[in-house]
Formats: sequence, structure tokens, C-alpha cells
Amino acid sequence: MDFILTYHWQVFIAIEIVSVISLLLFGLFRYFFSKDKFSIIFIISFIALLLIEALL
Repeated sequence: MDFILTYHWQVFIAIEIVSVISLLLFGLFRYFFSKDKFSIIFIISFIALLLIEALL
């Protein structure tokens, strides 16, 4: 818990960057590579990261 309190903004920014990358990978795999089933992994990870951000 001390880690989160000490590095709150760094953790938030890191999660934000990873969520944007996840969203970009979703679009890339969904529309460029036509891998619908594989792209679901990225959209689920994006939603999970949004939930983690909301908890912070």
C-alpha cells in the first residue's frame, strides 16, 4: 500500500500509457489484421485498466 501512496502519479501515468497502447493494438488487430478473436484480449485489457484507474 505504501508503494501506491508514494508513487500514485507514476502508477497512474503508466496505467494510462498501457491502456492507450492496448486500445491502439485493439484497433490494429481488429481492422488491419482482421483478427477479431485476438483483438478481444486487447479490449478486455483496456477495460480492466480503466477499472484499475477508477480504483486509484
